[in-house]
Amino acid sequence: MIPRILRLMGLLLVTLLIGCSETAPLDPGPTTMPAIQASPTDTPPTLTPPAVTSREASPDPTAIRVAYADIPEMPCPVTLANGSTPPLESPQPGHHGNGELWTRLWDEGTVRFVPDGPGQILDEGRLVMGFEWWRGVPGELEIDSRPLDPGTPRVRARISGNYGGSGVQPVGISFPAEGCWEITGSVGDASLTFVTLVERVDEGVATTQPVDAVVSIPMLGWNEDKGQYEARLIDQLTGRDLPGRAPITAGGKPGFAWYNAFSLDGRKFASFEATGEPVSWDYGGGSGAVATSEAVLHLIDLEAWTEVTARLPTDGRAVLFEYSPDSTRLALTYLQRTDDGQQQINTLMVFDSATEDLVIQKSLPFKPSLLEYAEDRSELIVYGAAEGPVIQVSKSSLPQLLLLDAATLQVNWEREFQDLVSGRWCIKNCQQQLQFREHKSWQPAVVLSQDRHSLHIVHAAHERITTIDLDAHVVLGADIWVARSWMERLLDTTAGVVEAVEARDGTRVLPGSLRCLPMAHGYTS
Repeated sequence: MIPRILRLMGLLLVTLLIGCSETAPLDPGPTTMPAIQASPTDTPPTLTPPAVTSREASPDPTAIRVAYADIPEMPCPVTLANGSTPPLESPQPGHHGNGELWTRLWDEGTVRFVPDGPGQILDEGRLVMGFEWWRGVPGELEIDSRPLDPGTPRVRARISGNYGGSGVQPVGISFPAEGCWEITGSVGDASLTFVTLVERVDEGVATTQPVDAVVSIPMLGWNEDKGQYEARLIDQLTGRDLPGRAPITAGGKPGFAWYNAFSLDGRKFASFEATGEPVSWDYGGGSGAVATSEAVLHLIDLEAWTEVTARLPTDGRAVLFEYSPDSTRLALTYLQRTDDGQQQINTLMVFDSATEDLVIQKSLPFKPSLLEYAEDRSELIVYGAAEGPVIQVSKSSLPQLLLLDAATLQVNWEREFQDLVSGRWCIKNCQQQLQFREHKSWQPAVVLSQDRHSLHIVHAAHERITTIDLDAHVVLGADIWVARSWMERLLDTTAGVVEAVEARDGTRVLPGSLRCLPMAHGYTS
C-alpha cells in the first residue's frame, strides 16, 4: 500500500512541475500501458516492457516524448566451450569443464534438431538430446536446470547407470520445447553450469549433421538371417536404430574368435572379420582352429557412419588393436605361423583409419601382450615374450619391452627383464599325449599408468612389482608389502621376526597410479 501511495505522490509532483512550467505541454504520444499476458496457472504473469524513453528534435528542445513499443527478444547467452579436456580423453571440439566436471557442448552452444539428425522428437513435442559428462570427483551425477525463457517448464534428465563412481557418464536431456536453458551438473560439492539454446530446424532448411557418439550407443550383434556380425547405432533413450544409420557389416563367424577396438574418443571402431576357412594350429600335441585362411579389417567412422576395409594376410589372425590418441592411426599385431607350423610370426601393422591404407609394418621378435600409444603419439609401447622352440612345451623366452618410433617403427629403446617369469610350458610327461602332460603357467599383470608415462608389471611368480619410467628409460623394482594389524606385528616381533614396513628401496606401491590392474596369476596343471 505504501509503495502505491509513493508512486501517486511522484505522479502528482510531476504534474505540478509541468503545470508550473512555461514550456509546451507534454505530448503523451501512445499511452497504452504494458499489458499483462495470459499465462498458465503454474507460471507467474509477465509484463510486456515499454520502449526506452527518448528525446526527439523539436522546436522546443525541452519537450519530452514518451513512446511504448515492442522490444526485440533478448538473445540466449549461450556458453561456448572453453576447451578443457577430461582426463584420458583426446581434445575434441566442444569439451568444456572446470577441473572437476566436464561435458561436451554442441556447436555454437546450440542444440539443433534436424530431420534424420541426432536426438529425438517425441510425439508430445519434447526434444531429447544426449550429452556426455565426465566426473573427476567420485559420486553420482545430478542434473538441474533453470529456464531462461519466462513461463517455460524445466527439462528432464535421464542419467544412464552402470558407469561406476567416476569417469564418463552419458545423460539424455529432454527439453519441453525450443528455448534457452541453464543446465547444471553436480557431484557432491562440485558443479558445472552452462547455458544452451535449443532449436528445431524445419525440413526445408535441414543440414546434414554428424551423429555424435554421445547420442547413441554403438552395438555389435549377430544377424542370424545374414550370418554375420553387424555394427549398429542405437538411440540410448528409445533402443532403436538411429534414423539414416543402417547396420554395417562388422565381420566374424559364429564360434570364431574375432577382435575389435574403439578409439579413445569413441568415434572410430575397428573389427577383424574371418572371411575364409578356419585354420588349425598345433600346440605341442594339441590343436585348435585359431586362425583363418582369409581376413578383412573393418574401419568404421561412427560419426559419419562410413566404413572402409583392408585385406589382411592369409592364414592368421589379429591379436591386439590400438588407436592413436588422435584416432588417425590404427596399430594392430598380426599372428601367423611358419610353413612348418613350428614358429610364430608376429607382425606390427599401422593403418590409416580414414583410408584403410597400410602405412607401415614391422616384424616383432616376440608375441606381444600389450600394445599402446604414448600420450603424445610419438611412440608405440610393445611388451611381450617369445614362445619356446616347441610352443607350450618349451619354456618361453624372457619378456621384453620395445619403445618404437610411431612413424618409422624404429627401436628407440628396448629392455629385457631377467627376473620376470612369463609363459606356459610343460614340466612333466612332456613326451606323452596332451591330456597326460603337466604344465606350469605364469602370467604377469601389465598395465600402463593413467598419464601413459610409466608401465607397471606385477610379477606372477614373486611378490614384486616392476615400474618402468618410459620417458627416462629407468627401471625400478620393489617388493610388494601387505599392511598388517598391530596385533600381527606384535606377534611377529615376539616370535623374533620383524616385518619390513618399507620396500627395499624405500618406496611404496600407489594403487591410484594405475589405470586398471589385470590380475597376475600362475598355476600348475
